Amino acid sequence: MLFYSSIYYGGLYQNTSSIGFGNALIFIIAMVFLVQYLGISILRNFTLPLIIVSYIMLSVWTITNSPQPHVDAFIQQKEAPLKLLQGINPYNTHYTKVYLNVDPNYFGYLPFSFIYHVPFVLLFSDPRYSIAVSNLISAFVIYKLFSMKKRKDDSFVFIALFLFLPRSFYVLEHMYLDPIIFSFFLLFFYYYMRKNYSKSIIFLSLFFSFKQHLIMLYPLLFKHIYSKLVTVKNILIFSLPFLLPLYFFLREPDAFLRNVIFFFNPQKIPAPVSNSLSFSTFLTHYFPILSHNSIFVSFVLFILFFIIYAFVIANTRNMFFSKLVTSLLLFNFLMFHSFYNHYYLVALFLLFDIMNEFLTINV
Repeated sequence: MLFYSSIYYGGLYQNTSSIGFGNALIFIIAMVFLVQYLGISILRNFTLPLIIVSYIMLSVWTITNSPQPHVDAFIQQKEAPLKLLQGINPYNTHYTKVYLNVDPNYFGYLPFSFIYHVPFVLLFSDPRYSIAVSNLISAFVIYKLFSMKKRKDDSFVFIALFLFLPRSFYVLEHMYLDPIIFSFFLLFFYYYMRKNYSKSIIFLSLFFSFKQHLIMLYPLLFKHIYSKLVTVKNILIFSLPFLLPLYFFLREPDAFLRNVIFFFNPQKIPAPVSNSLSFSTFLTHYFPILSHNSIFVSFVLFILFFIIYAFVIANTRNMFFSKLVTSLLLFNFLMFHSFYNHYYLVALFLLFDIMNEFLTINV
């Protein structure tokens, strides 16, 4: 995985020399692990600091060498916090134009996304540092989970894999929210394992506070944690972050509904849906006869999957993370608005599932 990452580093808006440095640095990290597993452990005491310092260095390098990526996610996450501080509703304003023939008057995420980026935009004038910080938090949580099992040294491999997952810095360059979302899930899981259920439930709530489609994981998660987390106190704690969407809905209902609820209309969404990584695109390209009904066919399959999910998958015992990965993967594949970053989140959960199997953690 690490050697693969070393040839697959970089975003679309970096130059050749910038990408070359990234390739070399990840290759060095991979070589360190190779040396260790060949039985030469002289570098063991320096492995974790090397990983962390290299990740910070490469994150700053990526951001500074791609200061203005031509992508709406970056522009919106940079400008929405500033508009909020100016008293402007991020759901009812215009952003800097990125794409031809696309009116930049939309913000398709839940409000905690721009709330979370406020300090990073103020301090660094760039929201992408929030991803780097979130990934470092994830690394720390992974280290603590391995420490609970008294296997600190084994954590180094998984920390490196999470930080240097193939195209990790592509996701960073484009300002995709998925690593941040995943860090909140890790915090939820860590406090859940520590039986600190009050903290656990607040991080779970924040996990659901970035993207609308994650609501499809509600049934699976709550089926497994219901008996331990669902109390009157925890329900109130869980509800707190959802006051933000309520506030913006009450402030300007039409703007909120247009951006958050009805944004993913395939006829209106500004994303290049015809190039999405989804089943509907597959049908359009390889079965032209179905091109006009590809989204409908995908939607029907999605409904069928949910019926099977509700009565079969969710009721199977154990394999919690495998079910979570499968559900998220199929949801993305059967929806028309699925791109690389959506599958990157699936990959993070899959790697986390492997880590849990390695640690034999039962949920």
